[in-house]
Amino acid sequence: MKKKEKNTFFLDGDEVRKIWGKNLGHSLKGRRLNATYIFKLCEILDKQKINVVCCIVSIFPDLQRKAKKTYKNFFLTYLKAPINVLRKSRDKKKIYRNFFLKKIKNVVGIDIPFPKPHKPNLTINSYGKNSPEKIKNKICKKLKI
Repeated sequence: MKKKEKNTFFLDGDEVRKIWGKNLGHSLKGRRLNATYIFKLCEILDKQKINVVCCIVSIFPDLQRKAKKTYKNFFLTYLKAPINVLRKSRDKKKIYRNFFLKKIKNVVGIDIPFPKPHKPNLTINSYGKNSPEKIKNKICKKLKI
């Protein structure tokens, strides 16, 4: 994408969280504050005509609606994966494991509800035969890049 769209900035939710520090935590309140910070950062970049690819777990429908109204070319992609797939094959940070060992709480999809995105521009099953490369190609095709 960056080859075709030079003014593109990739924003990873985990990386951004590191910038703010550990003060936010993962409670619903902390997650909302983090999502608000990310929203504002994306808004600053959007105003400078920078394309932002923001990779986050978005659990606040009101912020999704606000983003659709705020950003010039907002495009929401919903990468679907059942919780059992996340637990068994995508738990690199051991979040689900630690939750079920009662070491942590505030896990989206377990004790924090995950509301499905409202009217995403694209929905992709991100498990099974859909490799990351295939997913990227589907997104780029839909965006015509």
